[in-house]
Amino acid sequence: MNGSPASAGRRAVDLLEALVAIPSVTGQEETLCDFLEARYRREGFAVEPIAVSGGRRNLFVHRGPARVVLSAHADTVPPFFSPRRQGDVLFARGACDAKGSLAAQAVAFEDLAGAGAPVGLLVLVGEERGSDGALAANRAAPPPRGSPRYIVCGEPDRKAVCGWRPPPGASPGIPRLPEAGDRPSSRCSIS
Repeated sequence: MNGSPASAGRRAVDLLEALVAIPSVTGQEETLCDFLEARYRREGFAVEPIAVSGGRRNLFVHRGPARVVLSAHADTVPPFFSPRRQGDVLFARGACDAKGSLAAQAVAFEDLAGAGAPVGLLVLVGEERGSDGALAANRAAPPPRGSPRYIVCGEPDRKAVCGWRPPPGASPGIPRLPEAGDRPSSRCSIS
């Protein structure tokens, strides 16, 4: 799955187009999780479900202990609508929040893991309503494989909630927003 930055970009766009074609309104993420689980099992990755509620699940994908975890959510707000392209622009529910982040992180994860990096991918459900997927990931801490030092949240807005508490002394890996004059922990909970 490794390749040039241009091929990674193309693969991310292709994956994004597949993801936005799958309805995944909060509470109805199963088909999208099934798609990702099948994708990663086919490629030889370990896929560990993390129970959320009512048969729903997060996915933790890896090839061994993960020191860096890339995390994004798979659910969207309602209503689902079929994606469409207008030139180079993709109009679709979740294209930005957060299937775009999920597609980019998934491709980065694949390339990094393919190069032997200790990286994982945490796919969360339920972020759009209550963040129950992130809360379930926190309850599952420590993660099933290894102890991540950094968690990179792919949430495009300022209310991000990531899963898994980092070990003492670890950086949460969330950038500051200097213009806001605040610390990342004041906006993004990883505990």
